Amino acid sequence: MASIKVVLDTRRMKQDRTYPVILRVINNGKSTSVSLGIYLFEKDWDDRKRQVRKSHPNAQLVNHRIIEAYHQLEAKILKADPDSPVTSVTRRNKIVKPIPASPSFFDYGFTWVDRLSKSGKVGNARAYENTLKRMISYLGHNRLRFDDITFDFLEDFQANMLGKGVRQNTISFYLRTVRTIYNKAVKAKLVDRNKYPFIDFSIKNETTAKRAVSKDTIRLIETTELPTGTPIWHYRNYFMLSFYMIGISFVDLSFLKWSDVVDGRVIYKRRKTGKFYSIKLTDKALQVLTHYQSAESKTPYILPIIPSVAIGNLSREMFYTRQGYKYCNINLRRIASGCGITDKFTTYVSRHSWATIAKSLGYSKDLIAEALGHEYGNKVTGIYLNQYADSVIDEVNERVTR
Repeated sequence: MASIKVVLDTRRMKQDRTYPVILRVINNGKSTSVSLGIYLFEKDWDDRKRQVRKSHPNAQLVNHRIIEAYHQLEAKILKADPDSPVTSVTRRNKIVKPIPASPSFFDYGFTWVDRLSKSGKVGNARAYENTLKRMISYLGHNRLRFDDITFDFLEDFQANMLGKGVRQNTISFYLRTVRTIYNKAVKAKLVDRNKYPFIDFSIKNETTAKRAVSKDTIRLIETTELPTGTPIWHYRNYFMLSFYMIGISFVDLSFLKWSDVVDGRVIYKRRKTGKFYSIKLTDKALQVLTHYQSAESKTPYILPIIPSVAIGNLSREMFYTRQGYKYCNINLRRIASGCGITDKFTTYVSRHSWATIAKSLGYSKDLIAEALGHEYGNKVTGIYLNQYADSVIDEVNERVTR
């Protein structure tokens, strides 16, 4: 009589020191195995209960996937020979292998949450996790397979979100994340490319309010008197540094170290894209940094956004960065209100304003795109900028921020 057993195959360790979870079938003394595409550390496997321990971040979802695979295999064996409890190993292999089960969207999605977290991309990990949780909330369960994600499914999800008052751009963010996870599954050969649902489904965006302000408005924020050393004074400094450094993001600004300052330039890798930047520090930027260079700091970072208690714990560092971002925007609105500025004022204004001011000074879109780290459309211009990028962009930034 054939028997099926869930096993962590400790004979085959991967380079990351995980082991595959398999279904081992024994029939007439012969053994064969079916891989589930699940890999675990030995500490996360309960060999007695034959299930994933709660120590695994996605234990419930992975256990559900194992149970489903077990029952599917059991059903296929019975279907092959319903009159006999014994099915030959050879015959069973012919039945199971050509019909792989569609993998769980949530299992695979949370796998990427874990990968991104381990690689230090905590922001992206949170974006994936928030989307997956929103999808689970929408469905009311966590049993979604890639085959279930169809054109109609995406349309229904979008209509449901709109009906609940969720903004279109937020919905589009969720859908783009779903598409990204789906694309990764296609590349991993987990999903049939022919079933791709985004060929005919269009992800829409609505036009947002302009985030750029004039140079005069920037100057008003820059020169308004604030009590030195107070939180609101620091937050104004963060905003102006972002503007002086071609719209550097708040996250990247938070993680800047003094070791990133080399020969009067700040050299850093943007966390969102992985692209390297080399920005010459203008006199105004150096003047702001002087305040922090003389201050005693117990952290390796230039700005006092991440406290020493969080150093070394990336999740905690990102928590304080998000808190800093939140309070920076609150204080920027206070400063803007005090200056009589009615435009919505956030940290994003620095980047958009830099680009708008550069455009008003007559610089090309290609040059501005290169300065911001975007892809530019003109290949000839791109080659020129790659060769003279530092000197050309230094000049633009000096004129924009002077």
